[in-house]
Amino acid sequence: MSEERLVHIENMMAELIRIVGNTNAAVEELRTEVNELRTEVNELRAEVNELRAEVRELRAEVNELRSDVNTLYGVVGTLRVEVDCLRADVNMLKEGQARLEAAVEDVRDDMRAIHTILGDHEVQFRKLWARVS
Repeated sequence: MSEERLVHIENMMAELIRIVGNTNAAVEELRTEVNELRTEVNELRAEVNELRAEVRELRAEVNELRSDVNTLYGVVGTLRVEVDCLRADVNMLKEGQARLEAAVEDVRDDMRAIHTILGDHEVQFRKLWARVS
């Protein structure tokens, strides 16, 4: 073999070694990046699992709140019926009170009339007493 050819083979070997080294470095860099990506994916999966758990908890809370709201609707309905009954009772009491006040006023008028009549009789009774005594 000629010297030139040997130098050429050495140069080719050196170039091949350099290419293999660069390829190995690139492969190692890609492996590092893949490992980092895997780590990030695992972290994201863990976060997604946490979020799913939180969503389940929130759904449970929402369901509980819906149940509470439905219960409150029932209570409010019952209270409305009771308030309507109380309003009717109050109106009845007001009407009764008005009748009683009218009756009391009639009694007062009657008492005034009786006092007037008694007053007149008292004057006559005193006059009669004065004559008799």
